[in-house]
This record gives sequence, C-alpha cells and structure tokens, in this order.
Amino acid sequence: MYKTKSWRISAPTKGLQAYMASEVFFWPGHKVTKSKELDEHIEDTWRLELQRNSKLTNGSLIRLSRLNVYDFSKTLDLFVSLTDYQEYKATCVPEHKRRFEAKYRRTFRDDEKAHTFASATLPITLDDKVVFLQRSSDVDLFRGYFNLPSGGRWDGDLKETIEDMDGYGERLFRRCMKIVEKEFNKNIKLKENTQKLYGIAETVEHGESTFDDHILEFSIRLEESSDELLRKKDKIATGKYCDIVVVDFEEAKLADFLNANLERIPDSIQPAVVVAGAHKFGEDWPLAIKGVERIEPKK
Repeated sequence: MYKTKSWRISAPTKGLQAYMASEVFFWPGHKVTKSKELDEHIEDTWRLELQRNSKLTNGSLIRLSRLNVYDFSKTLDLFVSLTDYQEYKATCVPEHKRRFEAKYRRTFRDDEKAHTFASATLPITLDDKVVFLQRSSDVDLFRGYFNLPSGGRWDGDLKETIEDMDGYGERLFRRCMKIVEKEFNKNIKLKENTQKLYGIAETVEHGESTFDDHILEFSIRLEESSDELLRKKDKIATGKYCDIVVVDFEEAKLADFLNANLERIPDSIQPAVVVAGAHKFGEDWPLAIKGVERIEPKK
C-alpha cells in the first residue's frame, strides 16, 4: 500500500481491497489510560487552549484503541471507545506533545494517546467528477482547505455512534452515508448500493499541522451530475463551507489537482482520494502524487 511523510495506509496491508459491511467488525476498546502526569498535562493544555479561545468547549470523540487486519480473509477488527477533545488536544497536537516530553522527559505511551477515529467519503457524480467542499474562513482549523464529507464527531451523536459500532459494520456504514448527506445540508442524492470502504489510513507525526487521526476511507456515487450539484451551491456551501469544487475523475487531471493543492487538503483527507484513484487507475497511479511511496509488505 502507500504512505507519505504525513500519513500511511494501515489497512489493507498489501494490495487493494474494498470491504463490505459484513467484513468489518467492531468490538469494545480501551479508553485512554490515565496517570497523575497525564491528568496534570491535560489540565494545563486545556487552560492554554482556553486562553487562546475562550469559546472552546469539550466534547466526546471516538478512539480507535486497536486495529487487527486480516488480509487473507479480507476482514477488519476495530476496537473502539470514547475519548474527548481535551484528551485529543493534550495527546495528539504536536505542540502539546512536546510540552509533555519536555516536562516529564518521556514520550506518550500508546495507551495514553487519544487515537481519534473518523471517516472521510469521496463523492463521485454521475458525470464522473469528484467533489470537494471548500472550508470557509470562519472555522477553527484548515481555513480555505479542500475537504471531503468527514467527521471526527461523526454526525454529532457519539453515544449512538458507539452503539452502532457493535458487531459488524452495516449500521456504521449507514451512519457514514448520513454524514455525507449532512455535510451537503441534505441537498444531495446518493446512489444506492455504491458505498465502498477502501480501508483505514492514519496520520503520522510530521510537521506542525499533523494530528493523530485514524480514518475510514470511503467513496460513494451520487445520483446527480456536477452541473446539478453546482446549481445548488448556495444551499450546500453554508456555515463552515464556502464553495464546491469538482474535479474530473480522470487520471492526469486528478493527479494535477492533487499535486497543485496538497498543502490545502488535510492530511487525513488525502488517503481517501489517493486510494480511490488507485482502485480506478491502477496501483501505480498514486506514485504520480508528490510524496507518495509504496509500503513494502513485511516478509
């Protein structure tokens, strides 16, 4: 599979795979392991964050505590639990990770990290174009970036989301479809039975804008053309979004768009586009994208 300096594909570990809901299993996972040091660090981090933004509020997020990949049987086991925004800020943001390391002279253990878990879905129109939502200047992070329908908070009800992550993935797949509808302000028509899960990516520690995220990589077909979608732009691009950008799902044009805009596409979003392209254009296509390398399978 593939990696860059800022992300890597965690599942599958080799080749290309589209997982059905019946091949994805969810199990109860472990929460962040607390200690006196970590509690103090979380409290200090939140104090600093509130000094910068007094309107900041805490909220629940989902944590991927463990992932088991079975390439032979083409199945995934995902162990999930709840974390929150305070734990995420304290253990995943590079600035605060460095503060912890300097004060306590050690790095975080794996069980101390929030390991936030989200989804990203690449929408594809009837006339074979991929759709990006451009973030407005009013958001907290990634202002002006090109985004996909995604959710670290899923559709806003984390308790229900966790309940849907119980057993195999059918209910979770449906929830990811609802996220797409919500991100488009319910002004979108999805084509039935076209949702594909390509696997899971994770961001890795590199630079100041990289966070510790784990992302389900989906695509879905729309029951409308790019022209039809653009005519509804004023109803869709509101709030955190200011525009819709469509790009031909064609080998050279998509590669050109990615290479010209990688710095404006969040690291957690890039893998869904790259892997969808690999499925359509072949396993060598991602190597045309700046910084993408193959992950050599373990022997």
